[in-house]
This record gives sequence, structure tokens and C-alpha cells, in this order.
Amino acid sequence: ELVDAGGAGYNYYPSSGDLASAVYFGYGSTLLGRGDRSRLADMARGLGERGVIHVAGHASKRVDGVNDPVMRRIINLKMSMKRAEVVSAELLRAGIAPESNETLGLGDTRPNANPGSKGQEAADRRVEIYLGRSF
Repeated sequence: ELVDAGGAGYNYYPSSGDLASAVYFGYGSTLLGRGDRSRLADMARGLGERGVIHVAGHASKRVDGVNDPVMRRIINLKMSMKRAEVVSAELLRAGIAPESNETLGLGDTRPNANPGSKGQEAADRRVEIYLGRSF
């Protein structure tokens, strides 16, 4: 199920959900990195029938060559959705039931609160996978 929740003020984080994993992407990329497929497959096997899985895509604010702020938001929303779809497809391929998978893109509306050594921009280009109740 694809959910478009890129608008400001939308709180998608499930109050009872737990962050299970995050997958990081290169600038402008929707390609899974080395080891991501096997890590997602291992995660899917470990989840079994544990309820709904929420896959939330994110993007960094930067869009090279685009000065229009509305166009940047649109581009980032589409990129975040594509990233989330790639991760969801991999989880489905690994055996997660389609009815247990909720997928959405948030664009650049939710910067990573804990970028660590990655730096803010690299940390923002991610997909987060949550376990818990429905969006």
C-alpha cells in the first residue's frame, strides 16, 4: 500500500512502532548498496508474522541545478517514494506479506535527528523500517 505523506504537519511515526533498520542511499540514487539485499532478506526472515512493517523513504534537501523550492520538494518527495518502494519490493521478495507492508515517501520533511559520522545530508538519504501499528 503506497501512502503519500509528504505534506508538512503529517505525523506518520507509529507511537508503538520500533525502528528495526535503516537503509542509506547515495545522492540521487535508488540503488541498494552492497549487502543491503541480504540484510533485508535476513530481517524479513526474522520478522515472520510480527505485524505491520512501515517503510518510510526520505531525501536530503539538496537538488543540484534546481532553484525553485516547490520543484525541489516535488523532486525529493518522488525520490523518497522511489527509495521506499525499492526497499518494500525487496522485503516482499524476501517473504513479507503484502498486506503487512505499508510504504510512504516523506521527501525532505524529516531530517535525520542523529546523523552521526555520515553528515546530515548523507544521513537524510535513507529509508527507515518500523515495526508496529498501522500509519
